[in-house]
Amino acid sequence: MRRRPAPVARIFLIVILIVCLFGGFTLYKRFSPSREMADLNQVYDVSGDQAALVVNGELSLYKGVLSEGTVYLDLDTVKVLLNSGFYWDKENGQLLYTNALSTYTAQIGGNACSETGGEPRVMAHTIAYENGETLYVSVEYAALFTDMDYSIYEEPARLVIGLGNEERTRAVVSKDAAIRRLGGIKSEVVRKAPAGTPVTVLYEMENWSEVCTDDGYMGYIQNKVLKEYTQSVRESSFYEPEYTSISFDHKITLVWHQVFEAKENEKLSELIGQTQGVTVVSPTWFAVDHNDGTFTSIADASYVEQAHAMGIDVWVLINDFNHEISIQQVLASRASRDHLREELVRQVKELGADGINIDFEYITQACADDFIQFLRELSADCRRESLVLSIDNYMPTSGNAFYDMETQGKIADYVILMGYDEHWDGSEAGSGASISFVDRGISTSLQMVPAEKLIGGVPFFTRIWTETPEEQAQPGAEIREDGNSVYARYALSSEACGMERAFRVLDENGVVPEWNAELGQYYGEYQTEQGIVRIWLEDERSLEEKLKLISQNQLAGMAGWKLGLETSGVWPVISQYNH
Repeated sequence: MRRRPAPVARIFLIVILIVCLFGGFTLYKRFSPSREMADLNQVYDVSGDQAALVVNGELSLYKGVLSEGTVYLDLDTVKVLLNSGFYWDKENGQLLYTNALSTYTAQIGGNACSETGGEPRVMAHTIAYENGETLYVSVEYAALFTDMDYSIYEEPARLVIGLGNEERTRAVVSKDAAIRRLGGIKSEVVRKAPAGTPVTVLYEMENWSEVCTDDGYMGYIQNKVLKEYTQSVRESSFYEPEYTSISFDHKITLVWHQVFEAKENEKLSELIGQTQGVTVVSPTWFAVDHNDGTFTSIADASYVEQAHAMGIDVWVLINDFNHEISIQQVLASRASRDHLREELVRQVKELGADGINIDFEYITQACADDFIQFLRELSADCRRESLVLSIDNYMPTSGNAFYDMETQGKIADYVILMGYDEHWDGSEAGSGASISFVDRGISTSLQMVPAEKLIGGVPFFTRIWTETPEEQAQPGAEIREDGNSVYARYALSSEACGMERAFRVLDENGVVPEWNAELGQYYGEYQTEQGIVRIWLEDERSLEEKLKLISQNQLAGMAGWKLGLETSGVWPVISQYNH
């Protein structure tokens, strides 16, 4: 006869079974991978008609707009991420793109663009549209002028962009797996990745790798499911006309010749006769004098012939120093820009000159884009006409970064660094060009402009500074109290002069200047009835310190402001370092 289990034993067995089941379930929950799907709108941080941007496998902070079956990017995003060459012509409601040879124009709100003098090209979508103060550009149009590839996906809306040709690590998923939001099996699933899915490996850790699929899903996958690692470079068939540049097999030795009236052109031979090794002269002949782009001229074709007979090229300078005009209005209008550059090129060619020197010193942040667009358009003109384009620039600081020396270095033949006016008429008294000031300027500029295109400008002048105590100042004089004088409150005046005169003034007042190694200059001061006079001098020794930097950094050459203010002693030094 078989005995039945005791009730107590039966209960015990049931309890043991329940505990085992619960423990197994707990262990399963703890160690099994999560199947929870991530909220992709949250992952990509998009809502409504926003489109995420995935650039080279990285989720960008910028967003696009999905519309009409394509993605539109605001113009600022296009310039930062893709291509800075687009320009919004608000006056004419157009989007312009200028390359090395020509300009393409698209009417905002339309779907056709045309090259200057060419037939219209019709796009599948609206090229650009305005929304308030923002211009949106279709990625389809941006890609016409940019070395990029792209794909558009939905749910969530995302634009996947490939740029550049950096080497990337590729791999293949070996078996069905999950790409997760974070590294760890409990993290939410971004996408299931079937065996054979190709991915770009962005960052490899001990057990997990950050990856991006070709359709823009990003996240983490276990290393053990990746195989067939390879190194690849994005292939491109993109073509854009090259920004070719005119260059010379010798160092540039340029002098600016300041010409106030036509008869001063006759002094060229006399002034050049006092120099050595000058290769370029830049006469200050043109000045913008009207908002329609008209400019005055005191040019003389015989001057060019004379310079050429001496083996010297002529780069005609144009400035924006006329305070009766608005350089912003000139450059913001396409009609004015066209008139200015077309007349500029025509007259320079008619003179037989070799190039153009742009000396626009009153550019502001408000017209920065207009200025660069003008330079792009002029660059294309000069390239077609085989004219040298050079552009003068202040020493680079954060306050004038909008001059965009990087773009200048791409589109111009030469960028000239005006290595002076560290202190100027209106600032406190000080050196016009200390050696540390010049060194910083060259080092910063070389981060933006290739050495073979950068010319170092040096001063042939100095300033005589007079600090007058308040009680002796002229009525109405501006009184300063900036702590840069021996006087607590004082008036300050300065006078620019040539090298020889500055030394003569000190000598006449019984002052022997002392060399300041930290500044790389001689310095002298003396007391007068008007106050204290201070002079930071330029001469062959101070110039040598600057030329050493120009030579050591292998710049394209030097430029001196201005012809006639130098002493004869500077020319052997220039020839020694700039050859």
